[in-house]
Amino acid sequence: MEHLDRVRRRRATPPASEDAAKTARAGDGDRDRKRLEAEARNARYAREKPLRQELQTLEARIAVLEAEDKTAQAALADPDLYQDYARAKPHMDTHQRATRELERLYARWEELQQSLGSP
Repeated sequence: MEHLDRVRRRRATPPASEDAAKTARAGDGDRDRKRLEAEARNARYAREKPLRQELQTLEARIAVLEAEDKTAQAALADPDLYQDYARAKPHMDTHQRATRELERLYARWEELQQSLGSP
């Protein structure tokens, strides 16, 4: 009931001038625009949050695999290692496994980056 009384009083009292009325309407429009922008920002953030989390997890896993691969490659660079196949085999397996998984993770990373880059 109080709300209706306030609305009636506002309608009964004309604005001080046309400029004041325009300013009041512009202020409402500005508020609405800002509210809509904030809602769009919040919706985009909610949509992108799981992608960003996956991206962060992916980047951590990529870093681990790159370190493993670098260690394996350094070991494989030693020509003496190949004199003993049993010693070389784990390094070769690590290198192959890391290379395969890195290819898959790099592809997913690119997909996520493209998804985040588009509106």
